[in-house]
Amino acid sequence: MGPGIRPAYRAGLPYHLPTIQSAFTCDNCDRLVIGSYFGIEYPGFSTDEVIGPDDIEEFWRRNPPTKWSPEYVQGQQYADVPEHIASAAGEAHKNASVGSNMSAILMARTVLEATAKDKDVTSGSLYQKIDALAEKELIRRSTQSAAHVIRDFGNDMAHGDISKLVDPEDAEALLTLMDLVLHEIYQMTATTDALKAKFAARKKPEDRQN
Repeated sequence: MGPGIRPAYRAGLPYHLPTIQSAFTCDNCDRLVIGSYFGIEYPGFSTDEVIGPDDIEEFWRRNPPTKWSPEYVQGQQYADVPEHIASAAGEAHKNASVGSNMSAILMARTVLEATAKDKDVTSGSLYQKIDALAEKELIRRSTQSAAHVIRDFGNDMAHGDISKLVDPEDAEALLTLMDLVLHEIYQMTATTDALKAKFAARKKPEDRQN
C-alpha cells in the first residue's frame, strides 16, 4: 500500500539504523498490516527524500519484511477430534505462534486431561490417566511416554516452577507430541474405520466371510 513509508530509529544504537515500515494488505482478510525491515538499506539516497511507489515496491522486493504487526497467529485444525478438545489444541498452537510458550504447554496438558475424560478415564491423577489410556490400548507405549513428557512440563507450569524459561523449540516439540496423542486416539481410528467401511462395501456378500 504505497507510497507511504516511514523510517523509525532505534535509540541506544551506535548508528541510527532505520526501521523501514510500510502498510500492506493481508492476502487472507484484505485488512491492513504493518511490515517492517530493520537494516542499513532504505529507499532513495536519504530518508528525507521524496520517493514514489516504484521505489517502495522495488525496496520491498529486495528486502521482504522481517516483522509483521499484528503478528500472524497460527492455529491448527483437527478433523475427527471432539470440538472442545480440538479448540483447546488449536489454542495451544496459537499461543506458541506468538511466543506464549508456557501458556502453550499448559494448554497441551489440558488437552491430555480432556482427552482422558472423553475416553471415560476420569479417576486418579493425570499420571494414572495416561497409564490407563495405554492399558485400554487407546495409545501405544511410545505415545504413553510422549504424553508423560507433556505432563511433566505442564506440571512445572501449573505448580509455578517457572524460574527456567521454556525454549520455543521445546514448546513446539511438546505440541508435536500432543498432536501425536490426538492422532492416535481419534484421527487414526476414524481413518481406519472409514477404510474398513469402504472395503466392506467393495466386497460381494458371498466374499465377506472369506
